[in-house]
Amino acid sequence: MANQGLSEPIKNLINGVIQLFYYETKIKPIEFKIEFVKDIYTRKLELAVDDKEKKEMILAKEFSKNLNGSVVLPAHIEDVPYILISLHTIENPKSDCQFISTIIHELTHIHDFYSFNKDKYNNIREIDNSIDFRPFQLWSEYNARRNGHYFYRSIINMNFNNVIKV
Repeated sequence: MANQGLSEPIKNLINGVIQLFYYETKIKPIEFKIEFVKDIYTRKLELAVDDKEKKEMILAKEFSKNLNGSVVLPAHIEDVPYILISLHTIENPKSDCQFISTIIHELTHIHDFYSFNKDKYNNIREIDNSIDFRPFQLWSEYNARRNGHYFYRSIINMNFNNVIKV
């Protein structure tokens, strides 16, 4: 996790949330990177693998301005995906730790995409060529929101004095 100066309690909370996700879902963990960024759009452009992807992002620039988080899938299935989280979700005192929900939401998308792919494509970004992609995409958005809300509510209702030693 690229921490960009996050406090130890926040880093511990994030690691605990990810461990809880894997414990409760029984999903096999995969390697991924989390980055906390000021501008998700700019970082996604930096991580884009080709001109086609960059053009798609440029078209969606206005949409990207309001994101709390986003996933950047790798070009090849063996490469590492990224979860980008807006620093605003941590720095804003009114956000009520919603970065917890956002991390789980984006992590769910990664696992959904890898599960849907199941070795169909070496380049995981080609799965949008599948005839089933649009229904899958809708399912993944539902699943990510469901998991994000579930884990957020579970963690917010915990006794933090026992979870994080500040």
